[in-house]
Amino acid sequence: MAKIASIAPPPNLNVIPRVEFLPGSFQQLVHDHGYNVDIEPAFPCPCKDREVAQSICLNCMGVGWVWGSKTQMKAVIQSINKSTKYKDWSAEMLGTANMTIEQRFQLAFMDKVTIADSVSIFAENLLVRELGDGTLFVMTCYPAYEVEFIKMYVSATQPLEDKKEYEVINNKIVFQDGVVKGTSVTVRYKHKVQYVVIDLNHDIRNVYILDDNSRERQEAFPVSGVIRKLHYVPDAYNFSGTNILYNPTNKN
Repeated sequence: MAKIASIAPPPNLNVIPRVEFLPGSFQQLVHDHGYNVDIEPAFPCPCKDREVAQSICLNCMGVGWVWGSKTQMKAVIQSINKSTKYKDWSAEMLGTANMTIEQRFQLAFMDKVTIADSVSIFAENLLVRELGDGTLFVMTCYPAYEVEFIKMYVSATQPLEDKKEYEVINNKIVFQDGVVKGTSVTVRYKHKVQYVVIDLNHDIRNVYILDDNSRERQEAFPVSGVIRKLHYVPDAYNFSGTNILYNPTNKN
């Protein structure tokens, strides 16, 4: 007896297959696996006269940018230099990374990002300056919470001199004695990792999804941007000062 073959029904061509991204899953990823970060909103200082900021301004210290009140949130940060074998790479990409935050927050150009649970080491040459009361000090690029050492140049034929008597106050290192105004010292210190936003490649990301009633609606995706370490951004600091006057930006 011959076998009877069953015939498969034709596909329903009235239904178009579609792929949907679930914003809630991305939000959960950022919340569960993101770093704890502090975001400080940036805005141009009103002291700017056309293109140049005033060097005596105590809000921006002549940099032209002011950072406001911090907001704590979660952020996923990934290096964009992970694979350079098959794509162009240049020195302009040093210190850059991609950052994604929850869609309920927003990013803007030059916003400052501080990773709360982080440790990094930075060394820089700094010029000794003097306050009006005669206090000698230097200003570091990052707020230092532990100084490994400070070396001062003596002469071409003598070893570098270690400086031991100083006090660290955020970005400022105040010397007790043993330094002269205008001389240069090298400081190696530990600090929290800080970035600034240099590009917003996905500041708006909306997708259409089907709700429970099979109706399309727009849903916002997490916000993404390109960030760069502070010392690689010329406009971030003048490397000799930081904000002196506090400018809060929160609504409370």
